[in-house]
Amino acid sequence: MLLMDDIVDAGIDAFHPTERKAFGPNGLEEMKRRYGDRITLFGNVEASTLLPYGTYEQIDKQIRKCFETAAPGGGYIFGSDHSIHPCIPAERARFLFRQAAKYRSYPTLTRRLTQD
Repeated sequence: MLLMDDIVDAGIDAFHPTERKAFGPNGLEEMKRRYGDRITLFGNVEASTLLPYGTYEQIDKQIRKCFETAAPGGGYIFGSDHSIHPCIPAERARFLFRQAAKYRSYPTLTRRLTQD
């Protein structure tokens, strides 16, 4: 976070990865609040332990949190906080993107979040 003002002021259009470990559990919220009107944020689903070893419920919760936090107003590209690396089972990667497809539109997200 110490360098983000300078990075954003340099004129970048997007920032990837918005890594959970680097920015903390509330880092995406802080990044959206401070810079969301100036840059596009990318990522934030934790790929080192959650995607390979977390439960599907934990993964889904983090996906939803990313959309709730960063999608309103635009300027967000959904993804993991790094790549889909070989330690992430294919079924979990498919789950990640299937869930994202369910939540990606704002009316669907709002409806699903209020129903769950």
